[in-house]
Amino acid sequence: MTKKKQKNPQQTVPAEENGTTKAAERKPNKKERKAAEAKRQKELQAIRKKYNIVILIAALLAVIVSFSSSSLYGQDLYNWIQIGCYLLMGFCGGLMMYASRYEDTDKRKSSKHTMGLVFVVIALGMILSDLVRLFMQ
Repeated sequence: MTKKKQKNPQQTVPAEENGTTKAAERKPNKKERKAAEAKRQKELQAIRKKYNIVILIAALLAVIVSFSSSSLYGQDLYNWIQIGCYLLMGFCGGLMMYASRYEDTDKRKSSKHTMGLVFVVIALGMILSDLVRLFMQ
């Protein structure tokens, strides 16, 4: 009996080795670019809105707690509550600095970052002064 020769299946060659290349991806046209930019701006605006709401709530909470604890003035608990409020305001400033990266213009980025830095510096200064006053009594 004779054996039949087995035919080797033809190996597939990738397109790069075969000499043919993929068609170059086309660039988006003007209408598609505008749509993509509008979508990006909407997403950034939603992110900015979320951060601004969190910042506003935290700042209002700090102010409300600070004013509502005024009946404890002169006690150590009052000083610790004030330190907590300043920490919360410093957190707001840090969050404002972080959220500045989502602003659309450089001027707004810079001003938001500076405002956040001012919040942080003032909060740290007030915390240090309250701590010194608390431990010097």
